Amino acid sequence: MKKSLRDVKSVLVLGIENNIVLPVIRALGRLMPHAKIFTQSPISNGRPAWASSKYIADHYYFHTTGDSDNLREVIACIERTQADIIIPANEDYVRWVSKNKDTINKHTLVPPLPSPTQFDQLVPKHKLNEFLIDHNLPHANNYRLDDPILHNWNIEVTHLILKPIRGSSGTGMKKISSIKELHETIQNLDPEKYFLQEEIDGEIMDCSLLAIDGEIKAWSIKKNLAKVGYNFSTAMEFIEHNEIYKTTCKLVELSGYSGLANLDYCLDKKDGQPKPIDFNARFWVSLLGAKAAGIDYTELYCLAAFGHSISRREYNKCIYLMGKSAMNHYRKKVLSPFSKHSSTCIHTDLWDRVTDPKPEILQLIRNRYRSGVT
Repeated sequence: MKKSLRDVKSVLVLGIENNIVLPVIRALGRLMPHAKIFTQSPISNGRPAWASSKYIADHYYFHTTGDSDNLREVIACIERTQADIIIPANEDYVRWVSKNKDTINKHTLVPPLPSPTQFDQLVPKHKLNEFLIDHNLPHANNYRLDDPILHNWNIEVTHLILKPIRGSSGTGMKKISSIKELHETIQNLDPEKYFLQEEIDGEIMDCSLLAIDGEIKAWSIKKNLAKVGYNFSTAMEFIEHNEIYKTTCKLVELSGYSGLANLDYCLDKKDGQPKPIDFNARFWVSLLGAKAAGIDYTELYCLAAFGHSISRREYNKCIYLMGKSAMNHYRKKVLSPFSKHSSTCIHTDLWDRVTDPKPEILQLIRNRYRSGVT
């Protein structure tokens, strides 16, 4: 067993989503500059933008789609790279590695992961709601698309949110605010892939955590300062919120959850309850913001894989800005150098982008190409 991070020579990261995998790679690169970081993703997705990061030693592909074939390819990649630890960055690989943990663990270390059963009862949004109801926890009101109650729904009084059962970063979500939209949604979409949720009038917050066997070892709560639509926010403030923390502790304890997670909450103005609306069993976009607030989840994740006992960690209040929000912050400082600024400590991702610029540049070029901008 590895005694410290200094013993690690090689890490293999499995992932798909650029917004999630890239901060994981940067966190690992800063944490273990002496180690080689390798990545692996499906060849059908093409070469990912993060593969151009300065922290990546090499990138490998899955050439097959079958579970047993994927397993052979991962084991071959572990042996080729001599990976000391495997890191599943996004949800599909979290569940996949968990399912194949016994075999993979013969070749490399595996971090704490939810069992497939835990994953399946918390990650699909409709299953999460069922779990919350069964355990008398705050919850939103969900409806299947074929629920008869929707035929007489007063959409002018209560709007609905269309959500995919599985999704990330707001993909596939849409506000339903007219009878016509509601009827088209019911008629045209698969009730096994989508559902409707009552819109909650309240503030969106989230809680990130690392848990082991139902006990939270580290957590951080933040509210969004620049959320656009249903996508992730590029500006956030790390705060304390006792009710969110207590609800999260109950959820994690009752499920016996192990691993990393990021829970989305809506603080309902009607009853004051923080209601969990999404459970993401993976890393998250603002991972480096948590590090700025004092919690290095990547380090704790790796240490837990090595078998280290993780003591409870606390975080500091601060503001973290990414992308456009970070640029706007510095622009205001340059244009108004004598204006008063927030007394709260402010951190940004600018240094990560400046010192490792290729992934964002490549992604920008690809996005402009896809949108037809020349």
